Amino acid sequence: MHVLALEDSVLPVVEAGLVDLVDDGYDVAKGLTLTHLPGHTAHQLGLRVDRGDARAIFCGDALHSPVQIIDPEVSTAFCADPRIAAATRRGLLEDAVEANRLLVPAHFRGHRRAHIRCNSAGFEPVFSCHPGQTEQAKE
Repeated sequence: MHVLALEDSVLPVVEAGLVDLVDDGYDVAKGLTLTHLPGHTAHQLGLRVDRGDARAIFCGDALHSPVQIIDPEVSTAFCADPRIAAATRRGLLEDAVEANRLLVPAHFRGHRRAHIRCNSAGFEPVFSCHPGQTEQAKE
């Protein structure tokens, strides 16, 4: 299935010369930087946002479930390298806590983004109810 999508939707664009190949550290625009997130997929990139007070990381497949916030060692069967994937998740979570960065994975259901905080066991998600309000703020 993935090969058909690649042949149908990606290769024609590449072959037409309409693709700029970029790598880790590429600045898409001011405050929007691509960052290497290996493990699930060898060359996966995420988009780090640092614009004024807005800080976020769009991390694609690096996290598949909120369970991986609580236990970053949990990998899916589709991780190319589970050890590297776990290290990438830990790094994402540490950065999210340190920079108060909103975590935006591709596969979360329901709440599609979360802030991360440390607790006595490690990390925990703080899901947003709607823009600007967290579960904690609702209480």
